[in-house]
Amino acid sequence: MIPNSLRQRGRILLLAVLCLGPWNSAQAQEPASPPWLVGVSLGIPRAYGQSVSAAALASMHWTHYRPNRLTFDGSLGIMPRHLGEGGLALAVRPALAIPIKFTNDLLLMPVLGGTLGSLSWPRSTGSTVGYHTGLAVMLFEPERFGLRLGVTRHEFRKNREPVWLFEVGLTRRP
Repeated sequence: MIPNSLRQRGRILLLAVLCLGPWNSAQAQEPASPPWLVGVSLGIPRAYGQSVSAAALASMHWTHYRPNRLTFDGSLGIMPRHLGEGGLALAVRPALAIPIKFTNDLLLMPVLGGTLGSLSWPRSTGSTVGYHTGLAVMLFEPERFGLRLGVTRHEFRKNREPVWLFEVGLTRRP
């Protein structure tokens, strides 16, 4: 015969195990943070009716991937030609975006954000601030990478006309 005190302890232990459940299930149900779309692109600006291939921009993009919701999109670009000539030209574009998921392989992303351009030469420096609006289309392969096509319209205080940037690149699927 089992004493009552042991029976009570056994019932309490069984009740505690049933209430707590497995340890892993609570941790597995926590929402994971959304992944990032990361990509690279080459862009050609167009200003005053002419393409400016000398100002080609090599960029890296980051988008916090939350389909159909407002999220962060950012880009950091350099102008390789200026590096070869001893200068440094940078473009930083933080933005808000809505990655609209049409299918698993097609993403359309309107963006709105700021633009900061900076140019540094051995004897002079300069910078400009503005804003941009744009649209990117991402076509993904069944594997991990996809094609990114983008166009952005940049408005700067010092320019009379907008600068258009046409980009082609690759993006890693989340």
